[in-house]
Amino acid sequence: MLRREAGSSTVHREVKPLREKWREHWEKRHEVLAPSLERANRWGTGLFWGMYLVAFYIAVFVLLPHYKHEDDGYVPLIMQIGFLAVEAALNWWVTFAVRSPVPREAAAGGEVEDGLPVGWKTCVICQLNIPARAHHCKVCQSCVLKRDHHCFFVGRCVGFRNQRHFVVLCFYVAVGLLYLAWMESGYLAEPFHHWENYLLLPALWDWLWGGVSLEDCLVLAHMYASAFFGLVGLAYFLWEILLLLSGTTSHEITHGISRYATGTLWHRFRSVMGDYGVVQFLVPLPFLSQPGNGIDWEQRAALAKCH
Repeated sequence: MLRREAGSSTVHREVKPLREKWREHWEKRHEVLAPSLERANRWGTGLFWGMYLVAFYIAVFVLLPHYKHEDDGYVPLIMQIGFLAVEAALNWWVTFAVRSPVPREAAAGGEVEDGLPVGWKTCVICQLNIPARAHHCKVCQSCVLKRDHHCFFVGRCVGFRNQRHFVVLCFYVAVGLLYLAWMESGYLAEPFHHWENYLLLPALWDWLWGGVSLEDCLVLAHMYASAFFGLVGLAYFLWEILLLLSGTTSHEITHGISRYATGTLWHRFRSVMGDYGVVQFLVPLPFLSQPGNGIDWEQRAALAKCH
């Protein structure tokens, strides 16, 4: 912006503060990305619940009637399907409902550097001082304590307060879908007598010539989808366990940040899963607090001097 002084022909160019420039940059970038990110959020959550409802329908109305006439295991099978379905739905809801926002009154003691506690920074979008390990999410449009990543299948950021529920959700998604794929393979053993019939193209060919029913082909397609997304859920679960045991986050791994002291394996596990971590795999307990506040993090002495 140009400014002319009164009574002078000299023209001065006003220089905006760097903080204001960054804020304008991110606002313009958000205007471009926001519609596509919000659309991806809706598609992700829609895909999750679409897969959930289709899997529940096939398990209850297709597979259970098939296994009904077996002498052993029918009642336990109903209980297993019900338990897995309830656990997946509950942990999805808790992961979605429990957020980890940076409180505006957040404050920390300790050494101060450039007007902020060591490790803190200023979010130019939220105009908020945020603690170490907190980061801004352009999808949630807020800063998240100990942000790991944004999960489009849940529609929320995985952070300090809901990471434990996300870990359990990944576990039950993996177990439920892989178990369902195994049940579907047993269901298809009767109409598909040879291994090549389990391939989609030969199965469709047999359907065109009346060898198998359309329902069998749909179950076969869903078996492949269940196996694929079950393996994806397993990969997410193993990755989160690796992060949990190493005391870091996905954001810190991708950005090469390793400055925070995390203690023993038990301390790392307890920091994420809380004092009743194993019980979380039976019933979600969002009302139970976990160690720490998500704001104060101890830095490794050697690395803290370098940053």
